[in-house]
Amino acid sequence: MVDVDHLWPVVRSSPSAALEYLDLSSNGLTGSDLSGLHGALRGSSVRFLDLSSNSLGGGDNRGIAVLADILVRDDTRLQDVKAGDNGIDLPGALSLLESVRRNSTFRGFDLGENPFGTRDGWTAVLRRLSDIVCDTSSPLATIGSNH
Repeated sequence: MVDVDHLWPVVRSSPSAALEYLDLSSNGLTGSDLSGLHGALRGSSVRFLDLSSNSLGGGDNRGIAVLADILVRDDTRLQDVKAGDNGIDLPGALSLLESVRRNSTFRGFDLGENPFGTRDGWTAVLRRLSDIVCDTSSPLATIGSNH
């Protein structure tokens, strides 16, 4: 289990250490544990964030709201987030996808093994992703598309 109150200052000081991959998977993290994450990532060199197998979704979706708030901003270098197996429901997944619409650095998500994983849920997620990628005003429009 990670003591997140002591972790965030270390992440904040990472530009000189060139910390690019932050693996917080399987630490039992909840939304309240992520409250200091945005401040820690702002200006850091972290590009890849692994939050898989925690408890960020479900209930009040507080973890999803914190993560979406981080992803909607361009003041981090995040390019890829793994958020699989977090109890993220369909509204939470769609919220996360929508949050990266205007982020110029973001490139990928892993949302596998979350409870929106029904056929209809995946169809909705893929439809939203297609809308975002095909939105020519979005920085993501050039990723894997024919634009």
